[in-house]
Amino acid sequence: ERIQFKELESYSALEQSSFHIPSVLTVNHSVNKVVSALCMAPALSVSNIQKGKLIETSRKVYSPPIIEPVRKENMPMLKYDASNKRAFCGIHSTDNYIYALYSGKRLDSSEPSYQCNYLLIYDWKLNPISMYIMDQSINSFWIDGKTLWGASSYPDSRIYIYQLVEE
Repeated sequence: ERIQFKELESYSALEQSSFHIPSVLTVNHSVNKVVSALCMAPALSVSNIQKGKLIETSRKVYSPPIIEPVRKENMPMLKYDASNKRAFCGIHSTDNYIYALYSGKRLDSSEPSYQCNYLLIYDWKLNPISMYIMDQSINSFWIDGKTLWGASSYPDSRIYIYQLVEE
């Protein structure tokens, strides 16, 4: 089921669906769960994988998107206002935790909004566990044990390595 925002109620189902297209997913087969995080609104959803279907078990919505209505004939779409903030840019999971890469930058920021400085850590019920503020922004990452490998493309392509504290 899609995350519903009252700000989108006046839009068609197709238009509302287009809002969910920019999202990131992680699948953890050992715990049979999927996490979806929206890129354009700070919202996460955890679902169990049961017989080929997803059954949502937890949801966390921090705030709705800021959108501008755009209606073109035969081309329904949502346009994000420049003051809207980019939310999640990457997500990873282990058997115990969900790691979400969060931007929080406005779309009209001088630094690309897809570059993130925040790593948010949750348990599988989406209870916050920890937050890291990284001194270098990254746009994708991988967790290997207690090591975060982060890739950045701005202002130069680089790989950053951070050591995480045991939760």
